[in-house]
Amino acid sequence: MAINSKTCSENLIRIRKLKGLSIIDLSKLTGISQRMIVHYEKHASYPPLDKIELISKALNVNISEILGTEEKQNKTDMNDFDVRTVKKLKKMLILNKQDRSAVYKFIDSLANKEEYKDKLKKISSEENF
Repeated sequence: MAINSKTCSENLIRIRKLKGLSIIDLSKLTGISQRMIVHYEKHASYPPLDKIELISKALNVNISEILGTEEKQNKTDMNDFDVRTVKKLKKMLILNKQDRSAVYKFIDSLANKEEYKDKLKKISSEENF
């Protein structure tokens, strides 16, 4: 699979935002200057491999996710989640199994309302729930 520098830049921006990080935050986590991070994101320029490694560790993702070489196999598009939703999902991780189950049931009951049924059918047909 060929690696596209524009894809790399887009992935870097997407993943950073998905993690709820600003350029300043990523700079502090990696030790890479804000100016260089902006350059990697805006100018479709590949960071050197050692910088990609620092960035991937700070973002807690595989290098292949930043480079865009990871094959997608029926995965949910994480671009569909806003930062607030991701933060709420992270909070759910601290809940015990019973409380998480209650949250899942609540979401299911809301999603089964008549106004959401068409959207739910579309999601269910795209993913194997």
